[in-house]
Amino acid sequence: MKLRNLAVCLCAALPLVCAEARERGGIDIHLPVPSIEVRVPAPSIEVNVPAPPAVYVEVEPPPPRREAVPPPRRGHHWRPGHWSWKGHRHVWVPGAWIRVQADSDWVDDRWEREDHRWRYVPGRWERRGDRDRHARDDEGDRGEDRRDRGDHDGWRRDDRRDRRDEVDERGGQSFHVPPDRVPSRGRCKVWFRDLPPDRQSPSMSCAKARADAREWGGMVIWARGPGSYQDGRVLAEEYGRHGLYGVPPDRLPPPGSCRVWRDHVPPDRQSPPESCRSAQRYAREEGGRVLYMPGPD
Repeated sequence: MKLRNLAVCLCAALPLVCAEARERGGIDIHLPVPSIEVRVPAPSIEVNVPAPPAVYVEVEPPPPRREAVPPPRRGHHWRPGHWSWKGHRHVWVPGAWIRVQADSDWVDDRWEREDHRWRYVPGRWERRGDRDRHARDDEGDRGEDRRDRGDHDGWRRDDRRDRRDEVDERGGQSFHVPPDRVPSRGRCKVWFRDLPPDRQSPSMSCAKARADAREWGGMVIWARGPGSYQDGRVLAEEYGRHGLYGVPPDRLPPPGSCRVWRDHVPPDRQSPPESCRSAQRYAREEGGRVLYMPGPD
């Protein structure tokens, strides 16, 4: 109806146009078509930020400094001080409070020895359960152990052990311990340089020893042959600095247990040994560092 009225108006205004249009049989009316703008969301782009380059130095970091830990702060975790590499020397970075991340445990900054160099591993938050999964994935990654050809028949492999318990001598460095502290054949120990021999961990499977050392530091040792039980010469793998420094030997947790240690609290006022899960939860809430002594399988 509106179009017909529009045509009548045009004919009244332009009679010549209408006369010509009647001869053609009609009037063509062109109306503008409204434009429609359609917005298509741009696809999301995931940008992978490269990890910072690894720091390797040939200078062994100094022992950690003893620093007082302030009173606990709700929702925060105390990040202990650590040595960092600046230019051409080690520089001490003081401890500081960091915000707690849900369902995560803090892994302290540390230095790990690799051959003749030291590699800096920055601190990070790690989701609970990831450590155990990583340890299980790493089990058995090492190859079969190599025996010295001069070993007597009693030392040669005379039984089939699980691959996880086999020892890999490749890359092991020479180390010396008291002969009566050498692990039994086919077994390993987590050895801590700063502890007396009678306070070291017991023998365990080499897979468990490596998993514990990856998480808590120390070195893994194993006998290199039958002569190890006479001269104390063993092979060892370094897994970084441990956290048992500055603790009296009689205050260390028993094998397989943990305890929270506060550097500013007297030894007789420290919390008692407990399960590692409870100790880690207490340390997150109240502060302090968790001590762990590896135990048998």
